[in-house]
Amino acid sequence: MPVLATFEVEGDPDELLRLYDETLPEATAGAQIRPIAHYCTVTDTGIMIVDVWTSSDDIRQAVTENAHFQDIWTKAGWPEETLHLYEIHNTGWPGE
Repeated sequence: MPVLATFEVEGDPDELLRLYDETLPEATAGAQIRPIAHYCTVTDTGIMIVDVWTSSDDIRQAVTENAHFQDIWTKAGWPEETLHLYEIHNTGWPGE
C-alpha cells in the first residue's frame, strides 16, 4: 500500500534548505529505491519534506533504515526531524 511520509525539521529555513541541497544528492546517489514523488517546502518553523512511496518497506529500505543514507545525513549535521507516515487511500480526483 502506498504511503505518504512527512519529515518535519525545525530551524532556520535558509540554513536547512542549504543543508538539504548539499546533502540530498550524495545521500541518494545510487539509490535503488526512490519515492514516487518528493517535495521540500518551507514551513512556519523550518522545512518539511514530503514523499510518496510505494510502500512503508520501501521508505525503510531507502531512508529510515538505510545506513548509508543515515550516515551521510548525520555527518552533514542534519537536525532531528519528526517523521509521520500515512497510508494513502486515494491518489486522484474523481474522473482521473
